[in-house]
Amino acid sequence: AVDLVRADRAAPGPFPVGAYALVCVGSPVLGGWRGRAAHDVLELVGRCRPLEGKRGACFVRRRLWGTRSALLEMMAALERQGVWVEDFEALGSPEQARRFGQRLQAVARPRRAGPGGAGL
Repeated sequence: AVDLVRADRAAPGPFPVGAYALVCVGSPVLGGWRGRAAHDVLELVGRCRPLEGKRGACFVRRRLWGTRSALLEMMAALERQGVWVEDFEALGSPEQARRFGQRLQAVARPRRAGPGGAGL
């Protein structure tokens, strides 16, 4: 199941994500030369509980300037919360978004146990 949440409409306080196999966060690129992720999105990431050890992905909408900076900011926000960022993308077209969604389906699949019981 996929649940979409707009950061600007999320309820205040801790935001529960324990039931999800994958946490994917997206943001527009804001600012000038040095792009930034949206403040409300970053604030919501800080309120998600529990994130430690979760699998994650993030994306931004591609712009001429600042795309890389905003994407790195999103990845860092997730990693500070203990998320394993397994995929990321700067999306510039509906086709890129579709391909990213297909990759996320593979990331969200449960991992098989390898030798010694550890996931691969």
